[in-house]
Amino acid sequence: MNRCKIIASSANYELILADFDVFKDLDRGDCIYSGRNVLVRYKINGMDIVVKYFKRSLFSSVKYFCRKSKACRSYENALCLISRGIRTPSPIAYIECRGFLNRLLKSAYICEFEESQPIAQVLSSDRYAEVLTSFAEFVSELHSKGILHNDLNSTNVRVLDSIDNKFRFGLIDLNRMDILPKGVRLTERERFMNLVRFSDLNFKFCMFLIAYLKASGLPCSDFKQALMMKSYDCRRIDSIKKCKRNFYRIFKHG
Repeated sequence: MNRCKIIASSANYELILADFDVFKDLDRGDCIYSGRNVLVRYKINGMDIVVKYFKRSLFSSVKYFCRKSKACRSYENALCLISRGIRTPSPIAYIECRGFLNRLLKSAYICEFEESQPIAQVLSSDRYAEVLTSFAEFVSELHSKGILHNDLNSTNVRVLDSIDNKFRFGLIDLNRMDILPKGVRLTERERFMNLVRFSDLNFKFCMFLIAYLKASGLPCSDFKQALMMKSYDCRRIDSIKKCKRNFYRIFKHG
């Protein structure tokens, strides 16, 4: 017997539910991203919301039978971020539908739509140096608060606005995030590993890294260690991509 669970932090969810079915009314919204997951923007009863639908596979449906779903983690992490003073689109609810033996059938995370742009767009402007400095200070703040996003790529970091040449940021795609108990300090290895997904290994990453060390009060001598970890991660990703290309080539011509 299938069952659906709805967890909501906002009374606005009842207003949304009045005449809207998250899983059946997809044609009422505008798809703003389709890839590993699907993001659809809706305007329902005067509210501007985004629903993130997590795609399901046989492996994932079994994997999450005794674990929190990505939708649940996104919701809980958003609440925790906000409680620690970090911006993210306001969470509204998450929905899980489970079947026999608690197997995850489908899930979705709902939040308010927030106007912003990915940091990648701003880094291509002539103000990239200011952006990198502000972002380094932002990541240092995250780490000082025990927050490891674990996927700080240039689309998950959102630029909200700028005041007096200081840019303000927010985060999306929160399901991989780890949040340490208050008072627990990150090791240098944890800090540097959390930086490797941001940008390619180029001069902008080096500028960001120097600014991060300064903002975090870490010695300049740590630059080499952090750069080596970034370089290793780049080689690892390139190796994975090469293996995938070879696999598809063999599969295609096999």
